Amino acid sequence: MEGSGASRLYQLFGGGSGSSGIEIKLATIKALPPTIAVQIDGDSIDTPVEGIIVAEYLTEHKRTINGAEAIFSCDLKVGDSVIVVIANDGQVVYVLDKAVV
Repeated sequence: MEGSGASRLYQLFGGGSGSSGIEIKLATIKALPPTIAVQIDGDSIDTPVEGIIVAEYLTEHKRTINGAEAIFSCDLKVGDSVIVVIANDGQVVYVLDKAVV
Protein backbone atom coordinates (compact mmCIF):
# COMPACT_ATOMS: atom_id res chain seq x y z
CA MET A 1 0.00 0.00 0.00
CA GLU A 2 1.18 3.46 -0.84
CA GLY A 3 0.33 7.03 0.06
CA SER A 4 -0.77 8.87 3.18
CA GLY A 5 -2.30 7.19 6.21
CA ALA A 6 -5.76 8.11 5.00
CA SER A 7 -5.19 6.67 1.53
CA ARG A 8 -3.71 3.47 2.99
CA LEU A 9 -6.76 3.09 5.23
CA TYR A 10 -8.98 3.62 2.18
CA GLN A 11 -7.03 0.92 0.32
CA LEU A 12 -7.29 -1.45 3.30
CA PHE A 13 -11.07 -1.15 3.17
CA GLY A 14 -11.13 -2.08 -0.49
CA GLY A 15 -10.45 1.29 -2.06
CA GLY A 16 -14.08 1.60 -3.03
CA SER A 17 -14.18 -1.87 -4.64
CA GLY A 18 -16.31 -3.34 -1.82
CA SER A 19 -14.35 -6.59 -1.88
CA SER A 20 -11.91 -6.11 1.00
CA GLY A 21 -13.57 -8.59 3.37
CA ILE A 22 -13.52 -5.96 6.12
CA GLU A 23 -16.73 -4.45 7.44
CA ILE A 24 -17.58 -1.74 9.96
CA LYS A 25 -20.75 -2.50 11.91
CA LEU A 26 -22.52 -1.89 15.18
CA ALA A 27 -22.69 -4.57 17.86
CA THR A 28 -24.04 -4.96 21.38
CA ILE A 29 -21.95 -5.95 24.41
CA LYS A 30 -23.35 -9.22 25.80
CA ALA A 31 -20.64 -10.01 28.39
CA LEU A 32 -17.79 -7.94 29.82
CA PRO A 33 -14.03 -8.61 29.74
CA PRO A 34 -12.25 -10.87 30.41
CA THR A 35 -14.94 -13.17 28.97
CA ILE A 36 -16.30 -10.55 26.58
CA ALA A 37 -18.97 -11.44 24.06
CA VAL A 38 -20.59 -9.21 21.46
CA GLN A 39 -23.54 -9.68 19.17
CA ILE A 40 -23.17 -8.07 15.75
CA ASP A 41 -26.33 -6.18 14.81
CA GLY A 42 -28.39 -8.47 12.58
CA ASP A 43 -26.76 -11.70 13.85
CA SER A 44 -28.58 -14.14 16.09
CA ILE A 45 -25.54 -15.51 17.93
CA ASP A 46 -22.84 -13.93 20.08
CA THR A 47 -19.19 -13.71 19.01
CA PRO A 48 -17.15 -15.47 21.74
CA VAL A 49 -14.08 -14.04 23.46
CA GLU A 50 -11.67 -16.06 21.28
CA GLY A 51 -12.49 -13.91 18.24
CA ILE A 52 -12.62 -10.48 19.89
CA ILE A 53 -9.92 -7.84 20.25
CA VAL A 54 -10.84 -4.79 22.35
CA ALA A 55 -9.21 -1.35 22.33
CA GLU A 56 -7.24 -1.02 25.58
CA TYR A 57 -8.88 2.19 26.75
CA LEU A 58 -12.26 0.40 26.91
CA THR A 59 -10.91 -2.18 29.39
CA GLU A 60 -9.51 -1.97 32.90
CA HIS A 61 -5.83 -1.11 32.59
CA LYS A 62 -2.94 0.69 34.27
CA ARG A 63 -0.99 3.67 32.98
CA THR A 64 1.96 5.56 34.40
CA ILE A 65 1.42 9.31 34.34
CA ASN A 66 4.26 11.57 35.52
CA GLY A 67 5.71 8.71 37.56
CA ALA A 68 2.41 7.83 39.26
CA GLU A 69 0.40 4.77 38.38
CA ALA A 70 -3.25 5.29 37.46
CA ILE A 71 -5.82 2.52 37.11
CA PHE A 72 -8.60 3.03 34.57
CA SER A 73 -11.79 1.03 35.00
CA CYS A 74 -13.66 -0.79 32.24
CA ASP A 75 -15.85 1.69 30.42
CA LEU A 76 -18.11 -0.96 28.86
CA LYS A 77 -21.46 -2.14 30.18
CA VAL A 78 -23.65 -5.04 29.09
CA GLY A 79 -26.07 -3.64 26.54
CA ASP A 80 -23.72 -0.91 25.26
CA SER A 81 -23.68 -0.34 21.52
CA VAL A 82 -20.14 -0.47 20.09
CA ILE A 83 -18.45 0.16 16.75
CA VAL A 84 -16.69 -2.95 15.47
CA VAL A 85 -14.53 -3.89 12.51
CA ILE A 86 -15.05 -7.44 11.27
CA ALA A 87 -12.12 -9.07 9.47
CA ASN A 88 -10.90 -12.48 8.25
CA ASP A 89 -14.35 -13.57 7.06
CA GLY A 90 -15.87 -12.85 10.46
CA GLN A 91 -13.20 -14.71 12.43
CA VAL A 92 -11.90 -11.55 14.16
CA VAL A 93 -13.96 -8.71 15.62
CA TYR A 94 -12.15 -5.53 16.71
CA VAL A 95 -14.11 -3.46 19.24
CA LEU A 96 -13.05 0.12 18.52
CA ASP A 97 -15.30 2.41 20.51
CA LYS A 98 -18.66 2.92 22.17
CA ALA A 99 -21.36 4.15 19.81
CA VAL A 100 -23.76 6.95 20.59
CA VAL A 101 -26.94 6.26 18.67
